[in-house]
Amino acid sequence: MPSRRDSFYDRRCAFAICLGLLGIAGLGCSADPHGPDATVTGTVTQAGQPLVDAMVAFEPAADKGRGAFGLTDAQGRYELRFDSQRMGVKSGEYVVYITDAQLADDGAARTTGRIPKKYGENSPLQRTVEPGGNTIDFVLESK
Repeated sequence: MPSRRDSFYDRRCAFAICLGLLGIAGLGCSADPHGPDATVTGTVTQAGQPLVDAMVAFEPAADKGRGAFGLTDAQGRYELRFDSQRMGVKSGEYVVYITDAQLADDGAARTTGRIPKKYGENSPLQRTVEPGGNTIDFVLESK
């Protein structure tokens, strides 16, 4: 039976992929009245190369609050999105999940296997987001 975090992660992956495929255009989502107080940008690389079309998800380490996500571009760059209309994230401690999940015909998120599963399940990646601007890069192992 999948854990609460796994189910939440699968839903967030599918949501992030849908938003990315639809150009993040005007898909409403319930807005948090407190909003983000930080921005996060960075680059994801693997084997010395930019990781293209990867989903980067920051989930609160304390399992409380709202996470944020971003999709990498052709140069492996990402910027976190708080919701469909706002960029950023709340400052705090996060576990970071990086996956190459793609939306399947049945609406479920499926991985292609380019990124080791450890970054998408029980990720070892933890980062602190400070208020204001943050640059957080990731260098992933290939195995």
